[in-house]
Amino acid sequence: MTHAGTYDFAPETAPLDDRILGTVEEFRCDCRSAAWDRTIAFFWAVSVGVTIGTVAWWGVVSVG
Repeated sequence: MTHAGTYDFAPETAPLDDRILGTVEEFRCDCRSAAWDRTIAFFWAVSVGVTIGTVAWWGVVSVG
């Protein structure tokens, strides 16, 4: 790393350990993003399900 804070790094010339660590870190970032997307989708689905269930329940209660 230079003093300017930039990386002087060419992946094709890096030792194998650095390549593996870089790949693992990239994979971890992708997994975190995918996990976050799944979490948001889950809560969105639960919210929609609760909304539909509540409307349907009120429909049954108001008719009866």
